[in-house]
Amino acid sequence: MSNFYGRLKAKSTSARPTRTVGVTQAALALLAFNVGCLIVYNAQTVRSLLTSDAVAKNLIAAEMARSNEIFLTDWYYVNGDLWTFFSHFLILPLLAFFPNGFALHAFAGLVTGTLVLLFSWWVLRSLKTPALSKILMLAVLASGISGSMAWALFGETGYGWVLLTSLMFLSLLLPFFLDDNELDRRLRGTLAVLIALLSFIVHLGNPTRALASYFIPALGGLTALLLAPTAADAPRRWKFWTTRGILPFSALLIGAIVGAAVYARLIQNLNDIVGAGSALFLPLERLGHSAGYTLLGLISLLGGEPPAGQMLPTLSGAFSVLRLIAALSMLVFPLWLLRNYFHRLNPSQLFVAGFAATAFGIVLCVCMLTNTPDYSDLGAARASARYFAPSVALLLLAFASMAHLIRSALVRAGVLAIAVIVSTSSWAVLVSGDSSKTDDVRSAVLKVLRENGLTHGYASYWNAGVYTVLTGQEIKIRQVQLTHGGIIPMRHLSADHWYRGYSSGRPTFLLLTETEYQWLRDNGLLGCPHSPAKTLPVLSMRILVYAQDFSSSLLGWDDSSSTYERRVCLLAQTPRTVGRFISDSRALVSSQKDGPGYLMFGPYVSLRAGDYVYRAMLRIESSDVESAGLVDVTGESGKEKFAAISLPAHTGNYTIELPFSVRRDAKGVELRTWVSGSANVMLESATLIRRDSINESAASRR
Repeated sequence: MSNFYGRLKAKSTSARPTRTVGVTQAALALLAFNVGCLIVYNAQTVRSLLTSDAVAKNLIAAEMARSNEIFLTDWYYVNGDLWTFFSHFLILPLLAFFPNGFALHAFAGLVTGTLVLLFSWWVLRSLKTPALSKILMLAVLASGISGSMAWALFGETGYGWVLLTSLMFLSLLLPFFLDDNELDRRLRGTLAVLIALLSFIVHLGNPTRALASYFIPALGGLTALLLAPTAADAPRRWKFWTTRGILPFSALLIGAIVGAAVYARLIQNLNDIVGAGSALFLPLERLGHSAGYTLLGLISLLGGEPPAGQMLPTLSGAFSVLRLIAALSMLVFPLWLLRNYFHRLNPSQLFVAGFAATAFGIVLCVCMLTNTPDYSDLGAARASARYFAPSVALLLLAFASMAHLIRSALVRAGVLAIAVIVSTSSWAVLVSGDSSKTDDVRSAVLKVLRENGLTHGYASYWNAGVYTVLTGQEIKIRQVQLTHGGIIPMRHLSADHWYRGYSSGRPTFLLLTETEYQWLRDNGLLGCPHSPAKTLPVLSMRILVYAQDFSSSLLGWDDSSSTYERRVCLLAQTPRTVGRFISDSRALVSSQKDGPGYLMFGPYVSLRAGDYVYRAMLRIESSDVESAGLVDVTGESGKEKFAAISLPAHTGNYTIELPFSVRRDAKGVELRTWVSGSANVMLESATLIRRDSINESAASRR
C-alpha cells in the first residue's frame, strides 16, 4: 500500500510542471491574440473613434515640418504643454515619404503600444515577476481593459506616453534599488546621464506636469524604501538607501531644474492658452459629489460599467456582472496586497509600489479636490477618468509583481480569474462595436466635398482636425468657434497662419452639424459677413459654401497684412446700451426716446501697431442743432483713446471715416458709437481698415 501511495505522489508531482507549462502556453496564446486585437484597434477601430484631440499629433508634426522648428512660434499651445516627448516625433520623420493621414496616426499608435508593452515587460522582469504573472499582466494591458482605457493609452496615446515615460524612469531607476550588489561605475554613470536627460526633456515640456507625473512619484518610491518595515536592513536602511539614491535622484533633480529653467525662457516667446491646467480647490459641499463621480469614473475606466438596458439573466449580462466585480477587485486588491504583504516586498517592489501609489494619489487628490475634471454629468465623469489611466496601469503592474506572494489558494484563484476575465475581453473592447454611423457620415461628407472641388474650409474643433487627417491633408479644414459675436478662429492647438485668408480665389466652406447650423440660423449669423452661395445637406451635417474666404473680411481674424478691410458683424447680440437690432437690414437703430447711450461698443479685438481707419455708415434723422453723438476708438477696454469724432447734427446718410494710429500692439480695442438721444440714428455697417498711411477724419454725405 505504501508503494502505491508513493507512486501516486510521484505521478502528481511530475504532472505539476506539465500543467504549469500548459497554463503558461495558454497565457502566451491569449497575449498573442490580444496583441493582434491591439493591431486591429489601431489600424481600423481608431479610425471611427478619431477626435481632433487625437489627431493633434499629426497637425503639430506638419507644422514642425513646415516651419523647421521644434518649438513653434506660430502655434497655440495649451496648458503649457510644449510637446517635447510625444508621439508626433514618430510621425515627423515620415512626412518626407508619406502623406500626413490616418496611416501615420495608426503607425504612431502601434509604436506607442509596442513600447508600452516592451517597457512593461522589462519592469516586470526587473522585479523578478514569475513568468505566468508577467504574461497575464501583459495580456491584461494589451486587452485595453476598457474602451476609455484603450483610447487613453493606445488610441489618443496622450496618456499612453505618460505611462511610457513612467516606465522609462522606472527602468532607469530600478537598477539602483534591485539588490545589495554595487553597480558597475560605468553603468551607474550611464544610467545617471540617461535619467538626467529624460528628466530634462519632460520638464522642458511642462515642469508642473512632469513634477506631478514623474518627480514626486519617484520620491514616493524612495520614501516607501526608507519607511519599509523590513527587519533585515532596519538598522542601516536609511543610510543604505539614501546613499544608493543620491546619484539617480541628483540626476533627476538636475535635469528637472535645467529643464524648468529653459522652459521658463521658452514659454515667454510662445503662444500658450490656459485651459484645464488651472486647478482650483472645490468648496467643501461639492467634495461628496466629486468623490462619487471619481469612483464611478474609475469603475468605467476599468471596464466595470454594465451597458445600459442590458438584460441581466443572459450570458452577456452575467459577463457584465463579472466585469463589474473585476473592476472593483482591481481597485481593492492592490491596496489589500500592500497592506498585508508590505513587509515581504523586496526593495525594487517597494520602489515601484511607492511610485505607482504616489502617482495614483496625486491624480486622486486633483480629481476629488479641484475643478480640473469635468463632473457636470456621468458622461463627463467617464471622460475625465482618463487622467487615472497611467497610474492605474502602474498600480496593476506593481500588483502583478507581488501576486505570487499571496498565500491563500482561494485569493490566488480569484486573482487569476480576474486576469482571465479582463484579458479575454479584448475582442469586445478593441475590435467589435457599432461605429458604422460615424463612418457613414464622414464618408458622405468627404464625398460631397470632393465632388464640389472644396479643399479649404472651416469647422468646429471636434470636426476640423479629423477630416483634415482622414484626407491626408488633401482637404484642409481649420477649427473655428461659433460665438454670439460671429465666427472667430479657435486658437487652441492651432497655428496662426491657418487664419490668414485663403487667396487662391476658389470657394471655401463652413462644415456644421445640424445643431450648429440651427444655432447660427437662430442667432442671425448665417449671413455674417455675407450669405453662403449654396448649402449642401449631408446626412446629419451641412456644408455652407462661400464664393470667397470669409476670413478675409471678418474682424478678429489675422491682421498681419499691411492692408485689409474687415467688417464688424452687426447682430442682435452686438454689445450696446440703447437701441435695437433690425434683422431685415442688419442694422442697429436708436430713437430719441431711447435717450443717450452706446449704440455699439466692443468687439475688444487685438490690433498690431500700424495705421487704421474706422468707417461707420449711418443714417441720422435730426431736428436739433446738437451733435447726434460720437464715434471713437479706444483700447484697453476704454482706458486708452486713439481717436474720436462727433456725429453730424443734420438729417442724412453719412459715411464716417475716423483715422487713427496704433503705436504699439493694442488689446481690448473697441469701435464705439455713442448717441446723444437728440436724433434717430441707424448704424448700417462698421468696418476697420488698415492702410499704409492715413488721411484726416471725415464725415461725408452719401
